Amino acid sequence: MLQRVNTEAEQPRRQSKKDLGKKDFHLNAILSVMTGMTLSREGEAGPQRLVAFMMDEQADACVTMENAETVRDCILEQLPFLNDINFDGLHEILRVDPSPANPYITVWREMQALKFGEEHALVTLSRWQKKTDAA
Repeated sequence: MLQRVNTEAEQPRRQSKKDLGKKDFHLNAILSVMTGMTLSREGEAGPQRLVAFMMDEQADACVTMENAETVRDCILEQLPFLNDINFDGLHEILRVDPSPANPYITVWREMQALKFGEEHALVTLSRWQKKTDAA
């Protein structure tokens, strides 16, 4: 019987020292943190993981609430295109149907992902501060 051999491209990529403290996050999780609204398909888990990563903490709802504002500022500095996203009307749409499966929110999220990309690399707050202090 033949056995499939993984090619180099299929093997998990090891993080280099340069990549440590850097991680890709889905735009929906980033938007959830930025707006305080549940826009991530995985509910609160995505934003909690993002905030925990940024703060070098364990994912926890309390950590997310305590550090959300600090993380928002850091994310905006790293991803300035977020200032170009129009959030008008989202509160009204979510008031009518707050579920992540809301079709209007689904279309809005897909439009943002097409325009700005689905995944974005972020570095931890401590690493970002070191980077900006050095500049």
